[in-house]
Amino acid sequence: MIVFCLSIVFFFNCMHTEEEPSQAPVEKIPPRVFVPFPQAMFAQNGCSSCHGDSGEGRGSQNGLPDSILMPNFQDVRSFRHGSDKASIIRSIQYGIPGTYMKSYSHLRRTEIEALAEQIIRLRKTNPSF
Repeated sequence: MIVFCLSIVFFFNCMHTEEEPSQAPVEKIPPRVFVPFPQAMFAQNGCSSCHGDSGEGRGSQNGLPDSILMPNFQDVRSFRHGSDKASIIRSIQYGIPGTYMKSYSHLRRTEIEALAEQIIRLRKTNPSF
C-alpha cells in the first residue's frame, strides 16, 4: 500500500511540475571605446576604403589596378595639391576634378577640419619610400 501511495504522489508530482522559464544568457555589454573625432570622421566617411586604414594609399575598396595609387598620406611627396592643412581642407571640400576624389562639401567645416587633422596625423616623420 505504501508503494502504491508513493507511486501516486510521484505520478502527480511529475504531471504538475511547472518548468521554470529558461532565461537567455545575459550578454555583457562591451566596454565603451573612445575614438577621437578626427579618427571617427576618417572611418565614417569611408576614407580608408580608398586611402587605407593607415593612409598608405591602398584601401580595400578602391578597385583600381596596382599601377594607380591613391595619395599616400604617410608621404607628403605624394600630395599633388598641397600637403598643408588649408590645401587638404580645399581638396576635401571641393574634391579634385579628373580624379576619384569626390567633393565632401556636405560636411560641416569642423568635420572637414577634423579629416584634415587626421590626414596630417597619418604622416610618417621619416618615410622610407
